Amino acid sequence: MRLGKISAILLGIAAVRSITSWGLGGLKGRPLKSDSMLFHSEAIEQARQILVSFINKEGQLESVKFKYLLDTTRKFAIPLLDYFDRVGVTRREGYTRYLKSRG
Repeated sequence: MRLGKISAILLGIAAVRSITSWGLGGLKGRPLKSDSMLFHSEAIEQARQILVSFINKEGQLESVKFKYLLDTTRKFAIPLLDYFDRVGVTRREGYTRYLKSRG
């Protein structure tokens, strides 16, 4: 499952002004900051769903694979993975991500 073109664009948003200059200001939700980047909350939710679905099916995710799942670049995929680690969706062991146990 890949993100649509609009979601791929949203994953690449590096500043809030880009949202309005690209005419995307009418989207629901709000930007969320991850390190020095901003991502639209809808794009983060779609990325989270893809991530969780993949790990549920495969048991783990190698970091390099995430950029292909999202059809984006490492520049955006790695900060998203780091964000998911910080908020407790995943845990990192080396270059591999696992779903964080809820126990």
